[in-house]
Amino acid sequence: MAGATRPRAGNQERAEQTRRMVIDETVRYILDEGFAAPSVRRITKRAGVTWGVVQYHFGDLGGLLIAVVDEGFRQLTEALDGLSGELTDMPIAQRTQTVVDAAWSAFSSPTSMAAIEILISTRAGRDDAVNKRLGDAMRQLTELGRRLGQGLDQLIPVLQPCALLGQLFVHGLLDRLLN
Repeated sequence: MAGATRPRAGNQERAEQTRRMVIDETVRYILDEGFAAPSVRRITKRAGVTWGVVQYHFGDLGGLLIAVVDEGFRQLTEALDGLSGELTDMPIAQRTQTVVDAAWSAFSSPTSMAAIEILISTRAGRDDAVNKRLGDAMRQLTELGRRLGQGLDQLIPVLQPCALLGQLFVHGLLDRLLN
């Protein structure tokens, strides 16, 4: 899968609307048809655009697919990052519930569901550049998790067994998705 190669010139608002529409249609296509063999021709037909539009915005099918994955990570990061200020004064149970609800909302979105399907289906054939991008996204999410957990140090002895199980689960899930 290659990365997007779209140049940064022209009417940005219209270009972003078109780009967004193609990503959204790709998400719908993957959720409707599955990932077995995504067809650029069928995606472009459903989106009402030409292959040239996909090339302009994403480079190729791989660039389009990584754009869907990037959008899934962006939604998750945005959902969790928006909580940072809210969590400070919350009781632990409410704080935990707030983070879990926000993460679930982002993970269960159509974009994230399609992104997960893409990651699982392409894990054997991704190139180094895509794997590096995914690694960078994971580091960003790890740092965000550290920020969301600030102030919970006093609970470490109590929560350590639960946190270890949670960490093992998430690491195992992400390792399966990314590798």
